Amino acid sequence: QYNALYRSLNGGADWTYIGTPWSPHNGTGGGPFINRLSASYQDADVVYAISDDGIHKSKDFGANWQLKVPPDIGGWSDRDVEVSMANPRFVWAGGFISGSGNLYLSKDWGNSFQAVANKPTGLSGSISGLYSHPTEDSTVYVLFSSFGRGKIFETKDLGATWTDISGFPASWG
Repeated sequence: QYNALYRSLNGGADWTYIGTPWSPHNGTGGGPFINRLSASYQDADVVYAISDDGIHKSKDFGANWQLKVPPDIGGWSDRDVEVSMANPRFVWAGGFISGSGNLYLSKDWGNSFQAVANKPTGLSGSISGLYSHPTEDSTVYVLFSSFGRGKIFETKDLGATWTDISGFPASWG
């Protein structure tokens, strides 16, 4: 709560308050009510966090942070960041997809992010989760929590095309 982060360097025996990457611990936090963090499976010291300011990256397990993405992630608590399980070169981030709300992809280990040009179409809703495929580095799943809409969209080509895999008929709603 309040986006207060702690870290342990000894398996959880001791914890050190590291604050937040985006604001002092002042009760507002500047991000989701529950922190959304993602880490590289290949390099455990690389951690990403999301806030109103954008995406923050730490290369030293939270000791230092760098802001990477502008603040048009969208939403308040419905933001997520996901490092590809198959290839940490790819990092996804987003919060609200609409005409102005974007989904972002980094193809350079989270050093820079670009808006995905071909967002899932026919949507205007909050992202409730981003999930990567464990072995296919170009595949990601975007989950939505909008009534009467598809709930799960999949891309197998880094966002060039999208498929609604929710299983609901087109007339559902």
